[in-house]
Amino acid sequence: MAATLLVATFFGIGNLAHPDILKLSFFRWLPLALLFMDVLFIIIALARAYRKPDTAASRYQTGVIVFAGLIGFLPPLLFSLIPHLISGYPLIAYGTSFFSLLFIPAGYGYAILHFRLLGVEKTVHRGATNALLVILLGAVFSIWYILSARLLSPEIAHSPFWLLCTVILLSILTNKVYQVLATFVHRVLYGGWYDYRSVVDTVSLSLNLKDIDEETIGGTLCQVIGKSMHLESVSLLLPDQNMFMYLSGQDIQTSQINPDLWPALLEYLESIDIQKRFIVPIRHNLRNSPGYRSCDGDLRAKHLIPLHGKGDQMLGMFLLGVKLDGQELGKSDVEILKVIVQQSQMTLENTRLLRESQNQVSMISRLHMQVIRSREGERKRLARDLHDLIIQMLIAINLRIHNMTQNRVNIQEEDMVSRQEEIRQVIKDLRQICTELRPANLEISGLVSAIQSKAAEIEQKAGFRISFLFEGNEDQEICEESKLCVYRFVQESLLNVQKHARADIVQLWVHITSETVTVNVVDDGVGFIVPTNLNFLAEDKHFGLVGLKELVEAAKGTMQVISKPGEGCAVSAHIPV
Repeated sequence: MAATLLVATFFGIGNLAHPDILKLSFFRWLPLALLFMDVLFIIIALARAYRKPDTAASRYQTGVIVFAGLIGFLPPLLFSLIPHLISGYPLIAYGTSFFSLLFIPAGYGYAILHFRLLGVEKTVHRGATNALLVILLGAVFSIWYILSARLLSPEIAHSPFWLLCTVILLSILTNKVYQVLATFVHRVLYGGWYDYRSVVDTVSLSLNLKDIDEETIGGTLCQVIGKSMHLESVSLLLPDQNMFMYLSGQDIQTSQINPDLWPALLEYLESIDIQKRFIVPIRHNLRNSPGYRSCDGDLRAKHLIPLHGKGDQMLGMFLLGVKLDGQELGKSDVEILKVIVQQSQMTLENTRLLRESQNQVSMISRLHMQVIRSREGERKRLARDLHDLIIQMLIAINLRIHNMTQNRVNIQEEDMVSRQEEIRQVIKDLRQICTELRPANLEISGLVSAIQSKAAEIEQKAGFRISFLFEGNEDQEICEESKLCVYRFVQESLLNVQKHARADIVQLWVHITSETVTVNVVDDGVGFIVPTNLNFLAEDKHFGLVGLKELVEAAKGTMQVISKPGEGCAVSAHIPV
């Protein structure tokens, strides 16, 4: 289109200045009509390109060119061409109005440089390298030619054989010198050169630093890869929606990604066979997805590399931009990236395992503290029961017996019977305390009977009715730890209902299989809002449920809580036999 316009301009409009062409004739209108159609066609084509872009970024790029085209075409069209066609004379001379056409190459130039439409860095890099190669080979050929002319006879210097030797020499030098010159140009333009050993050593050194966390690793990887391989941008996305981004010439940026981006990337990887491809190009179907399109301008990515851990677990993704010199990633670049990705996967996997180990240590420490608190609580309760019940009753009995010995003549038989009853009550209370410490009926009558007995005992003291249902194999062998855990879970769950639920009916269901014991305790009480994570029960001051959860987890079981305000509560536990 631009070529057509120039042809029409030079061969058509240039002739308009000729005096003979100013006469009304077919040749007067033909160049003007051609130019008018050319300009109109260009404006329509630009308008269509602006109205139907692939992405928002394409619309913006096209808008710059359309704006420059309108500024360039409208003055000649409105003030010269159309008035000339209508009245025979332009309002502004063509030589003057055509100066506005300079806006067109200016707009294209701005778009090319700003949006990298034609790979300017690649053109400059190759152009500079080829120019230096031509100059150097020309100098070598000149020196070779002069030396041949002086040192050899004219017959040899101009013979086909010597010419063949010259061509072979220049061919050998071309391949060798081009790599050297490309390295030199790259070092001058972009500050250095890289190879397999330098990049891998740099990454290994960076990842061997002590006391680095996931955030430090992400930023370090992006920065080292971007700087070492001279990439415009490198981003590392993690499953927790953290993103680390390196942009050439800028500091590392850390941010939270759009929640829709990670699922869009996973869906894109599932749509292609990533088992056979180490590095995946980012195509239009990903760029046009809503999750990616919202971040496309920030990511500046051209390639995607998934990072996998143990069990093919997705550890993260690298998003790589273009190289600063405009070159495509070559085989050597891919080999370097394979080693870097392998090191990155190992580092991220080790970091994940370390974090899980720290969480496990923290949980064990918390459970240990809970055991200590529970033990101290049991000791305090035992001391309180002994002091408030047993000791007080023994003191009272001792005082009455002392009074009886002081008044031996008036001792009545009913006094002795009363003292005996008081002693029997002390013995009963002591047995109850011993039962609370270690329920003997677990070993005597079995788990199911012990649970029934405890439920009946709590039902007598509480203000609700307990409906008990058992299913499964009552004779199933259960280890002592699991048996005691089930018994305590039922006991503490019913006591929690008694303290907080204000329930009328409680349903207790126990199911024993060859693998697990399942216990459900459901009440029709006031209910409450259950946190999304049971680890936050303590923050909501549900300490009874916290104790139940830690009791079940100590037996390697799991616990679920379902409740809503006004709809009661259901607590269930699955404990291995």
